[in-house]
Amino acid sequence: MCRISCPICQSTQSRLLCRKQEMDVVQCRQCNTAFVPEIPDKKTLESLYDQQYFKSDEPSIGYRDYARISEQKRLTFTKRLERIERLSDGRNLLDVGCATGLFVDIATSRGWTAAGIDVSEFAIKEATAYYSGAFMTGDLMTADFPAGSFDTITMFDVIEHVPKPLEVLLRIADLLSDRGILVIETPNVGGFMAKVMRQRWPYYRPPEHLFYFSPSSLQVALKKSRFELLSWSKSMKTMQIGYIVEMLQLTNPGLALTSSRILCIFPGLSNRALTVPTGSFLAFARLT
Repeated sequence: MCRISCPICQSTQSRLLCRKQEMDVVQCRQCNTAFVPEIPDKKTLESLYDQQYFKSDEPSIGYRDYARISEQKRLTFTKRLERIERLSDGRNLLDVGCATGLFVDIATSRGWTAAGIDVSEFAIKEATAYYSGAFMTGDLMTADFPAGSFDTITMFDVIEHVPKPLEVLLRIADLLSDRGILVIETPNVGGFMAKVMRQRWPYYRPPEHLFYFSPSSLQVALKKSRFELLSWSKSMKTMQIGYIVEMLQLTNPGLALTSSRILCIFPGLSNRALTVPTGSFLAFARLT
């Protein structure tokens, strides 16, 4: 048992889950949030998200080829925006951690006044070059947005990266209008995949990923930040079969090899799309 204060509920009862990249990941026994106790400084963290983060032959951090999968997300993001449109009272949106800007572009095309912010200068340059919407490089905590500016704020695969999630959630609460909507996607540390794979779970990736939530532990964080959890569901993404097989190489090389052989026999399958669970969850919350 470790005596490390949980950044979410302040309990000092925790247990070691794993050690990756010479960094411990522990889990609070009270609220079940998992986290990295020794977080690198801000400059070190922001340096992770350079051009190599979005395309690397050895993606121990980041992506093998983000540009390739970005357009594969279009159907997934469109479906999510349709859900948001049924909940949101207005059409002003901020995408936090917008990467290269696809979600902002989709929202803009559907009549939203949409903006995106990301710490990566490379990502924002790509977003500005290829997509519609307002984009800025920076940290949400210091960005010059007036209070109550947005009706909806989204964070897809972002909250696990931030060193102080409660502070970020409180900042988002300030930026939302009355009854504003917050949408979060993040890996599910309480899910089946995490429990079965244990220390081999691919989302244990410090220092890239610093916090690991389950729906119940995220609800604790949301309640402390003036939000009510409306609903959550398994995160589903539409991806090409060829890309899915490439990702299996990181988690199950044996299955990846068998799948690759099948694709060699039936090459036309490689570009077929499947909608699959990702081991993450999607949460919708409303400002109270």
